[in-house]
Amino acid sequence: EITMNQGKGSVIVQSVYKDIKVYGPSNFVLRNVKVDFEKGRVRIKVFFPQLQMTSNYTINGRILMLPIIGSGYSFGNYTDIEATAVMQGERVMRDGKVHFQVGDFFVDFVI
Repeated sequence: EITMNQGKGSVIVQSVYKDIKVYGPSNFVLRNVKVDFEKGRVRIKVFFPQLQMTSNYTINGRILMLPIIGSGYSFGNYTDIEATAVMQGERVMRDGKVHFQVGDFFVDFVI
């Protein structure tokens, strides 16, 4: 489930997407990996040539005084997507070996 809250003031829209299916993510190109052991941070940049997404959606909002309400089936076709994932964690010792335990995971997309 993805919830998106957009706008403020006279333009406010909330949309919720459920039963999401994404096609094409395995065709990614790894652009960059940066590991900072001191800060416990891993940053990965990935490029997706094409992604398709299907889902069921509901939308509720307002543009000026006009209500925007709806629901249904959604299909999206997205190309040339840049994504940056940042994992924040810490090194932990397990079975005599050092492992990286992820605490927070953030992803930012440019579509």
